Amino acid sequence: MSLSRVSRRASLITALVVALFAPPASAEPMLSSLDTVLSQPNIVIGVYLGAMRLSITRALRGNLRGTVTVLPGDGSVALAPNTTVVAFLDRQRAFRYYAAVPRGMTVATAPLWVHGFYDFNAHIVSPGLLTLRSLEARLAGQPGDLHLRGPIMALDAQGAITQTSMTVDVLAPERGRTEVTGLPSTAGLPAPSALLGGIHDEASVVWSTGYPRPFALHATIESVDASGVLVTRFHVTSPEYLFRERDIRAYLSDDDHAYPLWSFRVRFSDRAQTAWSGTIGEDYNGSPRFRDASGREQRWSSFSLRNQRYIEFAGERWELDPAPSTPLLDTYGDARVFVQELHRGPLGFRVSSGPRAGLRGQIELGALQLRPAIRAR
Repeated sequence: MSLSRVSRRASLITALVVALFAPPASAEPMLSSLDTVLSQPNIVIGVYLGAMRLSITRALRGNLRGTVTVLPGDGSVALAPNTTVVAFLDRQRAFRYYAAVPRGMTVATAPLWVHGFYDFNAHIVSPGLLTLRSLEARLAGQPGDLHLRGPIMALDAQGAITQTSMTVDVLAPERGRTEVTGLPSTAGLPAPSALLGGIHDEASVVWSTGYPRPFALHATIESVDASGVLVTRFHVTSPEYLFRERDIRAYLSDDDHAYPLWSFRVRFSDRAQTAWSGTIGEDYNGSPRFRDASGREQRWSSFSLRNQRYIEFAGERWELDPAPSTPLLDTYGDARVFVQELHRGPLGFRVSSGPRAGLRGQIELGALQLRPAIRAR
């Protein structure tokens, strides 16, 4: 056989392998509705043993019993052996969807986050949250409403996480409008929506995230109580930088309040160096703005509060002190972390490069201003 024919055959084989095993060109996430998940003919509670074997402890729908071998559905079964699951199987026993139960919990006490399988990206189920009680209700043809209840968490005077006096009840019906009670006021806000599930096991209640007046709560769901209520902790994620109970209450008390603006001050150890000032919240993306003693803005070129903690300006780098070990309400975005850390107390730094190298200083949180909503005329 000639070398050219060998090359052509090798090329054909390579092309066939690529065609068979390459991901779709788009590799976009798959999306399934919860109605599609619940239409599966076999819905069971059991333990995934590994190697495509499922030990069934209870059939919610269908006649499967004992230990069965399952087939892959839309992707490989990426579950650790001995994981307790609610499994959703088609007529051929293809394992299409699942809700995994965390270790130490039971199917009755765990929030059931529903996902599909897909080898090349996420397989999202929307909405993606059930409880055993809501699942049983829906399979019986009854409303599978979800009820979330819990306190709004905030920061105390020392910047530590604390429970506020506000307890929120969220009723997320299978069909219809979300109802929320427990807030001091929701004047000037549209009707809320409960967003349950997604790529990550997350939930939120959103009134609005933009103009003229944003408000949203993140929901950390911990368990399900004996009455079927999802035990939850909430905290404010929109607008940015509302971390104390008094600030949340002040914001909600006036429907003209919209965007928080924090001031801060930068003091240097060398008293010959005049203090700087700053604000955070002027920009929509929340970037902090620094101004020197003359009021001229000093734009930073790089800003990080992750593994490396620093702020870089033109010709100067500030190395920030290590973060305290006390936890934060959330770590979504360096700007939110920055304001939460300032709630704990002054944030120290050392100038490591530039003409002022070796100088130390600290950044101190100032006052909060609640700016008026911007409304269409």
